[in-house]
Amino acid sequence: MLHVSKASLIGDMGSLGRAANKLIRQFRFPWEYEDAELLIMADHDRMMMWNFGHCTKTCKQHMGTGELGLASWARQAPDTKVISLLKDLFRVDVEHPSIKWTGYRITGTVNRSSGYPVYSLWLFAKRRGSKTRVYSSELAPNVHGLAGDRHFPSSTTKW
Repeated sequence: MLHVSKASLIGDMGSLGRAANKLIRQFRFPWEYEDAELLIMADHDRMMMWNFGHCTKTCKQHMGTGELGLASWARQAPDTKVISLLKDLFRVDVEHPSIKWTGYRITGTVNRSSGYPVYSLWLFAKRRGSKTRVYSSELAPNVHGLAGDRHFPSSTTKW
């Protein structure tokens, strides 16, 4: 089994914030998953460096705003729209055309040098018939912080 890092519920995302891997939103996302399943991740600032035009156009098309509006948009958008945005940003229809993407996670970290938010974008494809457990809220074993630790006190507990 492969593991993902736990997201956090602690820290502010503002320019003076100290958030690190703060959960913005997750949907059908694992804590651990099988080798046969696919998980891709990239930080949005790196994606912007790799192809600024594509990322800017894709954000504007899906969200009606630039990439810095991602957190507020993602908290309110339907899960299907969030997955659609992430699929387009990652260009998975070109890279992985036969994969059915089943979940996602967005976390945020404040860059300590610039004060700007950096969003980590994750897409997950659960294999048909898999026993991988997935989670769609902050009350999950793949999240630590105020809500996550209160409901899931031990990282060694089997879920």
